[in-house]
Amino acid sequence: MKMNTHSLFGYLFIALFSLLVVSCYSTPDGVMSSLSQAEKIMESRPDSAMAILQHIPTPETLHGKAQADYSLLMTQAMDKVEDAMTFYLKAKDVLQSSDQFKLLGLISEGIGTLNRKQKLFDTALNSYKESLTYYSLVPDSLCMTYANRNIGRVFLYKNRLDSAYYYYDKAIYISNA
Repeated sequence: MKMNTHSLFGYLFIALFSLLVVSCYSTPDGVMSSLSQAEKIMESRPDSAMAILQHIPTPETLHGKAQADYSLLMTQAMDKVEDAMTFYLKAKDVLQSSDQFKLLGLISEGIGTLNRKQKLFDTALNSYKESLTYYSLVPDSLCMTYANRNIGRVFLYKNRLDSAYYYYDKAIYISNA
């Protein structure tokens, strides 16, 4: 009888240990939902897909299919954002000597946004300031409002709150004028 009880506890221990191991490697539903959502919008909005992927907590702890999906999607998103940057830079080169200031401002703003999303804050700041310069030549108060907001946002990310406040305040002032 002792032998059967010992065997029973042994099997029960192995079963519980196996469940524990499997549960440690399971992926939370929220992460799987985020991966699925990123995959659905990858072609049409790669920057939004990248933002979703960047909000997945501790991606280095993913295992199996979730880890493979995350790596593939992140690579795709980065590749598509790089494509967008290439097109922005080509368009900027073509228009550089023109008087299409609003279009140049929009291009500079797009470049700034791509750099900000890659956490290249100084480069983003330069692009946003350049967009503000172009918008002031039009002048387009709505675009100038967005440019000031974007500059303020980068200063906020850089934890330079006085500068962030200055540009946010300037954006509000322009939008109310």
